Amino acid sequence: RSFSRFALGEYIGMTFIPLAAYGLYAVMKGNIKDWPYLVFGLSLTLFSHIISTFLCLCLLLIIFIICFKGVWESSRLKILTVSIVSFFLCSAMFIIPFLEQITFKKYNQPSPTFMPNFAFSLSTLILNSCSNLTSVFQVSNWWEIANIGLPLLVSLIWGIFNYKRLDEIDRFFVIAGCLLFLMSTSIFPWTLLMKTPLRFIQFPFRLLELDSILLSPIFGTMIVKTLRNDKLYNPIILGTLGILFILVPWYSSTKNLILLQQNQINNFKNGETYSSKSKNMTYWWLDQYTPKMSKTEFKDIVYHRVRVNGRKMLLQEIEPIANGIIINDKKIQNKRKVVLPVASYKNIRAYQGKTKLHMEEQRKSNLITLSKTSNKPIVIKYKKSVLDIVSQYISIISYLLILVYILKQRLAS
Repeated sequence: RSFSRFALGEYIGMTFIPLAAYGLYAVMKGNIKDWPYLVFGLSLTLFSHIISTFLCLCLLLIIFIICFKGVWESSRLKILTVSIVSFFLCSAMFIIPFLEQITFKKYNQPSPTFMPNFAFSLSTLILNSCSNLTSVFQVSNWWEIANIGLPLLVSLIWGIFNYKRLDEIDRFFVIAGCLLFLMSTSIFPWTLLMKTPLRFIQFPFRLLELDSILLSPIFGTMIVKTLRNDKLYNPIILGTLGILFILVPWYSSTKNLILLQQNQINNFKNGETYSSKSKNMTYWWLDQYTPKMSKTEFKDIVYHRVRVNGRKMLLQEIEPIANGIIINDKKIQNKRKVVLPVASYKNIRAYQGKTKLHMEEQRKSNLITLSKTSNKPIVIKYKKSVLDIVSQYISIISYLLILVYILKQRLAS
């Protein structure tokens, strides 16, 4: 995630999924006082990456089904309800503005893919994991770089052979880890799932995100049981195992990444490849994060083409500001019927000085359309609605209240 695709939001979101998973387990079967982990884990994942949140919910659903009996205890059912309500309160600052936008305009599904095309073979996944690959230059297709790494592959194999010696939780990790490992490959019939919600994950290898999380505790269990093995209780042997399983694969893969990535530094300076002029990059996927519109309107946004009384012109004096832009071109001042190359979102406002400009019905227009302009620069800004502001206060106060609850619990114990 972080090195081959630089999917930073996804990489950060992955770190919070274990919190949510443990939190739900605590609510349904473990220490019920640890319910805040569920709230914080799920809400922080949502703030980081939506698809990771969907994957997290799938994992939580599995845990819920497995621990189903525990939820019927009145105390646990009460805490589960409190956790769900708390999640929505803590996440309000994202959920409410998100719902505002998707109910205001229609949006395309971001990067829809035919997932069977991105499902690599089982042998490829095993070999790449054994090799601890980290750079796209080490594989034929960029998506084949996804793997769980040598330490986790070893822990998965160890877990399978030692399954009967594991406790209930570790057995769940091994079973789920095996299934996710296989589902990430072409062995799984992804064609049958193209009409299900699972298609939103875009790439089968995203399941390895959950796989890595579930297999990490198995690696820890493997190390602990190895340390407790009298036959292996030797500092030299343990030191060698530590180097083999952790340091050597990490050092090797990191060095390869550094050396190979140096060769692609020019790609990030190549305007034809990484700019709006690129046909292959679909304008940095800008079309997937703007409301549905025609290709002509979309190209007007990309190339800054404004329409004044039906006549197209090129804007050249555009200044970015926080949550908006300033258009200084005099060619659109003192005009009527100005269609700006700006997508029409909810809560977008247009100003000239302190005067708020009249915009045509935004629900019907894909681009910001001004009825009349004066002789001042035009400022386009996103103004938070009352709901947006209230949702921010709700989230902040909810987080603070839960943190106070955690602090009181810790002091009491």
